[in-house]
Amino acid sequence: FSSILITIIILFLFIDFTYSKFILTNSNKINIKHKIFHHHLLPNSEEIQGGGDHPKFKVITNSLGFRDSKVREIDLKKKNRIVFIGDSFTFGVLLDYEYTVPGLADIYFREKGIEVLNAGVSSYSPSIYYYKTKFFIEQGLEFSHLVVFLDISDIEDEAVKYVVDNQNKSVKTNPQTQIQIPNFTKNLKTKFKEFLKLNLNITFTFLKYIDDSFVSKKYVKSKNFIDVIASEKYIRDKWTINENIRKKYNLGIKKSTYYMSLLKKLLDENEKKLT
Repeated sequence: FSSILITIIILFLFIDFTYSKFILTNSNKINIKHKIFHHHLLPNSEEIQGGGDHPKFKVITNSLGFRDSKVREIDLKKKNRIVFIGDSFTFGVLLDYEYTVPGLADIYFREKGIEVLNAGVSSYSPSIYYYKTKFFIEQGLEFSHLVVFLDISDIEDEAVKYVVDNQNKSVKTNPQTQIQIPNFTKNLKTKFKEFLKLNLNITFTFLKYIDDSFVSKKYVKSKNFIDVIASEKYIRDKWTINENIRKKYNLGIKKSTYYMSLLKKLLDENEKKLT
């Protein structure tokens, strides 16, 4: 019996390794880094995202790396065009394109001969709105109107997550938000988790579920999601109602105001409308 069990374990680990290194790795490449505005989507690509406790949804990008209804080449010089930009709400996380706000606008304006583009990506904020818009204007992208969806979470992102480099040319991850692990034991534990995630993802997912559900109890199911984000433990939006958190995030408010002002100036100079 022991030899059969060992054989099954070895076979499972082999399948897990093959899946993690050759199937999973090659199927999750649509989210990419960008040298100017931190992160972007891979142009002319398709990917299924979501899953687990959340619905799966298809993400398709056009030649600009913007989310779209299909893979297609975008004519940079078309002026009668509205561009939407924002974070996960604008990107449309958990939704197929036609059910997102830009997707619905696309369907409506298409009949009027106006093109709609969705430049939104999860975790964007005002500094990225400015640098991404500036980047594509400099690339020759024409449009008549930019619609920006500001989000409550933008303030935290600007306060702690992003910084602009010393040359004021690109958005970087704030090094102070990177977790420092001085303890060797914790460092070894973290490295082991990373190894499992990269090489034995099925095993990692199973062990994480056990830990989140029964050990550390960090697993958040859809049914108690509202309870969690409304609690005091979730502070991403609490700067709007908690004075102490507002003071902590004051830098985010100032930066958001600053970069939105720069964005307005940029659009005025290029004779484009802003909502």
